[in-house]
Order: sequence, then structure tokens, then C-alpha cells
Amino acid sequence: MSKNLYVTINEAKSGKSAISLGLMELLTSTIKRVGFFRPIAHVHEDDSPTDVSIELIHGHFGLDDDPESMYGVSTVVAEDLVAHGKLDQLLETIIDRYKAYEADHDFVLIEGTNYEGVTTAIEFDVNALVARELGAPVLMILKGAGRSVDQIVASAEISRDQFKKRGGDLHAAMVNLVDKAHVEEIRAELQERLTEQGIALLGVLPQEPLLAGPTAREIMRALNGKILYGEEYLDNVATGFSVAAMKLESCLERIAPGALVITPGDRQDIIAGLMASQISTTMEDISAMVLTAGLSPAPPIDRLIRGLRSIRLPIFSVETNSFDTATRVHEVKPVIRPENKQKIDAVLSLFSSYVDPAAFREKISIEAPEIVTPRLFLHKILHAAASNRKRIVLPEGREERILRATEIMQKRDLAEITLLGDEERIRARAAEFKVDLGDTRILDPVRQPNFDDYVQTYYELRKHKGVPLDIARDHMADPIFYGTMMVHKDDA
Repeated sequence: MSKNLYVTINEAKSGKSAISLGLMELLTSTIKRVGFFRPIAHVHEDDSPTDVSIELIHGHFGLDDDPESMYGVSTVVAEDLVAHGKLDQLLETIIDRYKAYEADHDFVLIEGTNYEGVTTAIEFDVNALVARELGAPVLMILKGAGRSVDQIVASAEISRDQFKKRGGDLHAAMVNLVDKAHVEEIRAELQERLTEQGIALLGVLPQEPLLAGPTAREIMRALNGKILYGEEYLDNVATGFSVAAMKLESCLERIAPGALVITPGDRQDIIAGLMASQISTTMEDISAMVLTAGLSPAPPIDRLIRGLRSIRLPIFSVETNSFDTATRVHEVKPVIRPENKQKIDAVLSLFSSYVDPAAFREKISIEAPEIVTPRLFLHKILHAAASNRKRIVLPEGREERILRATEIMQKRDLAEITLLGDEERIRARAAEFKVDLGDTRILDPVRQPNFDDYVQTYYELRKHKGVPLDIARDHMADPIFYGTMMVHKDDA
């Protein structure tokens, strides 16, 4: 049985942090004390733990570990040792700190380097040598974006050969960021070809737009912005950005879904027009608005914005002009932080759909424990729900908590949800909360072919209480009464 797993990449921007998050979810569902360790971490010069991967895993999973114990050396130390030809000392330090950390854990997920910065040239060596010294099975994350199957297989073969040259071995691979429309055919072909090469394929994951962009909060911090409105919506994800300096009609024509819009702070027409577009059911939702040149909306526009209760949009101002602002926005790298619930849910949904937990444990030689941890208990419930999908009827279809729960259940494919109520109103309400209901079934009681039958049944059941037929009809129009009758009739 393995006590660790080394996750690495062979090029930057392969989605390693997202994969680590999903793997930790799988591991903590079956193992009691799971740790997370980085050989080289991106921390400040004073070594305060701000590495984004450590922050994400430590925060989301509530690890008891001191974050300072969760890495070998900082990038600053690593770069200095490499520059002075002290690779052996670098490896010794990493291994010593890992062994001290490992002692308190049943299993450790080790996340390799980022392939960014001065150490890039020797990072493959570091990852291969550390994995070998720790006796850790190696899982290589391969980038699938814009790659053919032949190119992906070639990348895996080269990595395997390079590991062997350094006395190590590449045990398994996951392919990330492939075209969603072709996931299954890519997976089937890779399964056959990588198996022939002695590399276990643990999953093929598609691109997810929510993970490709930074949040409005991250952009605001990078630009030293000042929040003006909608602070509670700063975790909206910007899937792109556009500069609105033209006429309003041209601006509205160019809005892309999820875009962050940059506009001069004195363009009252653009600001008012964009706010109005967010109320409209025929326009795309944007993620945030950035007002440039240090300008804020004029008093009438300010009153207008503050009176729009249903718009979930952060607006912040920056001192830079529109061109410089756009340049800096482009440089903001997307990351996943513990507070990014939308991104975290997206990752876990991908793993639920495209990674088989049993196959993962088998190929990495992880045995299920006899002790049932709280996370294991939750995992078993979710897995049972997914394997034995139930039909659930929810009458409070316009409540935020119901809508959000429906989105999660549908994305994780845990149940067949039916919402009761007026479909147009429910979907409009969901849009207010940025909730994607997808193809969720929504039934308006009064428009159902069994409505009259339900009314008659209710009347027969309650007429001895003096309930007339017209009152029975009114009651059946209520989603709660209708839902109860669905259960009574075994139609739920």
C-alpha cells in the first residue's frame, strides 16, 4: 500500500492546483490523516506561508497542520541553492522536512513544482529525484488543451523516459483541459495507448471556463482597486474582459457572458446601460465592472445603482487609465482560493463526473481503512446517492437555498430534481443568484395534465372536513400541496 503520491507536471499552466484539490477530496474520503506537502513553495521572502496551493488545501480541508510545515523550501531558498550549485543540499533539505511531516500522517499528497521562475531548468530533475527518494508513485498531469491524442501520448512517453533516466518511474497520468465535446473518445483512445506504455490513465478532464479566469476580488487586489458597490459579489469569476469606451449600443453588442467590463468612471451612459442590461433577460450577465481614472458615478447614477436590489455585480474603481487597467487585468493569473466556492464546486463536479474513485484507489494501491471518518461518511452518502439516483420534488422553487442546492445536486448528478412553480419566474430568480439550473425539470401545477385529477383526489379526501371543490382547486395550485399530492399518488 502506498503512503504517498507525487503529483507533477511537465509544463506550466496544466491545472495542477485543481487536480490536487480533486485528489485531496478523493483521499480524505477514504483515509483518516491525509497531509499535503510541496517540495518547493512560492512563499514570501520571510517564508510566511502564502503558497496558493497550501492555502487552498489547508483552508478548504481544515487541516490541523502548521502551514509552515507543509513545504520543503521556499522558491527564494531553492533559487539561491541552485545558483550556487548546491542541488544535493536542496534535495536533502526537502527530504528531511518531508520525513518530519510524514510522521504525523497516514498518507501525504505531494504537489510538485510550478515550472515558473529561475528553477524551471532543473525542476524536472528535482521532481524526479524527490519522488524517487521518497518512494512515491508519480502521477503526471498532462495538458490536453489544443493537443491531439498523438501529442499527449508522446508527452507521456517522453516524461516516462526522463523519469527512468533519473532512476524513477512514471506510474500514472491524468489528462486535463481537453475539449469537452470529445472527452469520451479521447479517454477511450488514451486508455488503450497509455496502458500499452505501462502508464495507468486515472482520468481525462475537460476545460472548465470558471477555472480559467480570476475572480473580481483577485483583479481588484492586483489593481489596488476600491470597492464601490456589491462587495459581497467579489467572488464572481471573470471569464474574460472588455474595454467599453465606445457608444453604448456598440458596448452592449460586444458583451460576452461572464466578462469583466472596464470603462472610464465618467461614462455615465455606459454605467447606467450596463446596469440596465443586468436586469434584462435578453442580455448577457457580466462578472464585474471596473471604473478607471479614479472616477466614481455621478450622484443620480449612484442613487440608481444603490436602488437596484436584484443585481449581483461588484463595481470598483482604479486610479489607472483604461489602457493600463486592461493591460494589468490581462496579467492577473487565475488561482483557486478557499473562499472561491464556485471554483471549488466546479472542480469537485469535474472529478465526480470524470474520475472513478475505485479505479483511482486500485491503480495507486490505496486501501480503504476500517475506521469511518466524518469525511468518509459524507463521501459514502454522496456516492450512494449518485449510484442510486433518487427523484426529489422541491416545492419552494424560488428560494435561494433551494436553487443553489439544486445546482449542486444536478452538477454532481446525485438526484433527479423537480422544482414546482412557474418556470419563467423560477429561472428568472435563478438568474438573479447566478445559478445554472441547466435542464432541471420545472412543473407548474396548474398546467399539468393530472391537475384536475389531483384536485378531485384532494376534494374526496377533505370533503368530510367541509372543503368545497373550489378551495381544493386553490390548494392544488399551491406547489406545497401539489408536491404533497405527488408523493401521495406515488408520482414523485
